[in-house]
Formats: sequence, structure tokens, C-alpha cells
Amino acid sequence: MSEQPITLSVLTRFHREVFLPDVERIVGSAVDGLRDEMHALHDSLLVKFERLETEYEAIKAGLGRVEQRLDRVEQQLETLESGYRNVRDALQRLEERLSRGAGPQGARRWSPGAARFARAAGRSILVLGSTARYRPGSSPTTSRS
Repeated sequence: MSEQPITLSVLTRFHREVFLPDVERIVGSAVDGLRDEMHALHDSLLVKFERLETEYEAIKAGLGRVEQRLDRVEQQLETLESGYRNVRDALQRLEERLSRGAGPQGARRWSPGAARFARAAGRSILVLGSTARYRPGSSPTTSRS
């Protein structure tokens, strides 16, 4: 080994020829590895994001179909409720007419159609002829007119 004094020019030359290329190589390979990992991670995130976006669109379309179906069910329910109210009101009017009574001794004459309606509504009415009699608070009687 030579016994040269260590001067600034010697250190600069050593740094430029030995140290700097070695550090650049080490840091460059580390940065390249990190860059490759970041690109791979980014690419995998993009693939997952695209898959989630596709699923979101499918869920959104399915929810739209469910909402349309629910609207139809609500319309049908409103129709059924309206029909139920009409039947309930008709039954109430019929029961009011029955409670008032008409004819001799409070008996009421029924047409065959009204008797069938009352029977369907849960009243026990016998139709043997063209009319049926019903006395509120008593069992149904029948007569021929």
C-alpha cells in the first residue's frame, strides 16, 4: 500500500469512482423492487375495483327490479284494501237494515241474492223459496211468498 496522504481530491475521486456507483446500484435496485411492488398492488386494486363496480351495477339493477315489484304489490294491496272497505261498508249497511227490521213482527223479507250475500258474510239464512225471513236475535225462518 502506498502511503499517500488523504486529500480532498483523493476523497472526491474515491467517492465518484467507488462509493457513488455502488450506492446508486444498491438504491436503484431497492427502488426498482418497490416500484414493481407498487405497480403490482395498484394493478390488483384496479382489478378488484372493477369487479366491485360490476357487482354494484348488478345490485343496483336488481334493486330497481325489486322496487318496481314492490310498487306493483303496493298497488294490488291498495286495490284489495279498497275492495275490503267496500265489502265491509256493504255488510255494515246490511246489518243496519237487519237491525231495523221490516214487515210484520219485525221480520224482514230477503231477495235470494241478498240471502246468498248474507250467507257468504257468515249469516245462517235458508233460502227455500223465492224469499227468506230473518228476525234479528232469532234463528232464520223461511217462507214461500
